[in-house]
Amino acid sequence: MALTAYQPLFHGGRILAAKQIAKARVNAAESDQERQKADLRRDFTRLYLQGALLRQSIQLRTRALETIHRHRDRAQKLLDQGMADKATLLRAEMALAEATTSLADDSAKLQSVALTLGQLSGSGSPVVPTDTLSAPPRLTQELEAMESRLAANNPLLRSLSSQQEVAHKAISVKTADFLPEVGLIGKYEFNHEAARSELQPIWLVGIRGTFTLFKGGNDWHTRQAAVSTEREVVAMRAEATAGLTAQFQRQKLSLRQARTRWENLGAQTVLARENHRVTAARFEQGQATGLEVVDAWLAQQKSELERLSAASDGWTSLEEILWAGGNTTEFVNLWTGAKP
Repeated sequence: MALTAYQPLFHGGRILAAKQIAKARVNAAESDQERQKADLRRDFTRLYLQGALLRQSIQLRTRALETIHRHRDRAQKLLDQGMADKATLLRAEMALAEATTSLADDSAKLQSVALTLGQLSGSGSPVVPTDTLSAPPRLTQELEAMESRLAANNPLLRSLSSQQEVAHKAISVKTADFLPEVGLIGKYEFNHEAARSELQPIWLVGIRGTFTLFKGGNDWHTRQAAVSTEREVVAMRAEATAGLTAQFQRQKLSLRQARTRWENLGAQTVLARENHRVTAARFEQGQATGLEVVDAWLAQQKSELERLSAASDGWTSLEEILWAGGNTTEFVNLWTGAKP
């Protein structure tokens, strides 16, 4: 009767690689969670900016509708009095129909955006943006510097880096199949007489190694599959890095363009407002028709809507830049600190 004990000392690096894989998977899970949060903040911000644009657009269209209503009624009176032709009334009614349709479209879009914002925020009720779009932000040196830190800060790239680490350590696990297993062995024989008669030691301590020469090639193919997985993840990360870098550069150009458009449209808006004021004054003096006032108002509204759109595009580009740079939480500070 003998007691045999065996303590493995080396498994070919499987245990260490498994620990490293577990750590890398935790990092990948944390990066995935952060990426999902960043995506949610980006989606919410996009919709909020769209809602703010629609709300201000509705205000402009409502004022335009009131103006067109008044001049449509005046055109009807002039037609009844024989002082205007029917074409004048039809043109006013066409402008009124277009303004009503545009207002209804924007109102429906705002309701849809409010419902989605409520869903994303978890409130269960519509969330209507109350903020006013301010001037698009300028591209600062701090924003420019984010491009050099994309790999370290972007949650998607961090997640892919962790997945690459998992794939690399998985190769180490498969490589361990080709290495021997080494362990410490100890044996004690309780029947001393039998051991002496068979010329066997009563106790012994030693090291034992086990090595499998051939497993039918399955271990080799399994390791090659792990190598292919790592190469695939490396290619995915390289593609994602190139895509994010290109997106970052495109959004920088978009932000600059939006800021330029907003500034240039400022002079155009001032001119449109002055033209409407002069036309309205001429109308009160009987030197302009109601349709001329309507056209002047529509031109003013168009320039103001275009300027609002430029502001919305600029802030949307900023959010995309912050998302690529892994710093979406900074948007609120920039938004609240912006001048109207």
